[in-house]
Amino acid sequence: MAADVYVMREFESFARKWGISDSALVDVVRRIEAGDKTGCHGGALYKRRLKGEARGSRDLRGAVAAIERNGSRAVYMSGFAKDNKETLSPREEKAFRAQSKQIMRIPDDKFEQAVVAGLFRKVEERNGDKS
Repeated sequence: MAADVYVMREFESFARKWGISDSALVDVVRRIEAGDKTGCHGGALYKRRLKGEARGSRDLRGAVAAIERNGSRAVYMSGFAKDNKETLSPREEKAFRAQSKQIMRIPDDKFEQAVVAGLFRKVEERNGDKS
């Protein structure tokens, strides 16, 4: 089963600013689900590079995502310009790991309430195809 992909409100602003498409976000999650462990920081925490369409093909952006092990939910939590940050500091990694655990522990009904409240947005896949 493919995970539903969500973005936190803060990441939504980042993605919009840099022209990161929903399809690019879904593609990264699907590659991770298929076994690509690039950028894995252990557990459910991943840091991956994304190409932003707003600034040209050479501008890469970094994204921190939490991907639930059972495959039901993936959440993009934070983004940053690659030229401003190449790696996560130990302090940042610890904070993101704690945040990802909190997000993944939210029961489905409460998470849906958070989506309705605008704290998260579900990323829609093209053609509704979840292979």
